[in-house]
Amino acid sequence: MTATVGREGGAFTGATEAVLHLHRAANAVRQHVEQEVLRPRQLTWTGFVVLRTVWAARRIETRHVAEQAGISATGSSASCFPSRRTPRPTPFPPSNPPN
Repeated sequence: MTATVGREGGAFTGATEAVLHLHRAANAVRQHVEQEVLRPRQLTWTGFVVLRTVWAARRIETRHVAEQAGISATGSSASCFPSRRTPRPTPFPPSNPPN
């Protein structure tokens, strides 16, 4: 049945064809944004979706961000921003008390 959904006599119906074209266009836009806009800024599509969700909501829990972005909440920040590293504090030099 799933192989024939949206087909009449082997041809796609107008509505199904419109959805297919819309899906192809959306994929083309997403690919362009990933390659030309996000990649030079070291972001992934998922990272962009997370940033956009947090920006729009202002204050939101991590689990809600993950739900809206369609990702797992466990380790989501690490997978979204793989090249972004939090700078570690430099340790103080060991103290050498005078003799």
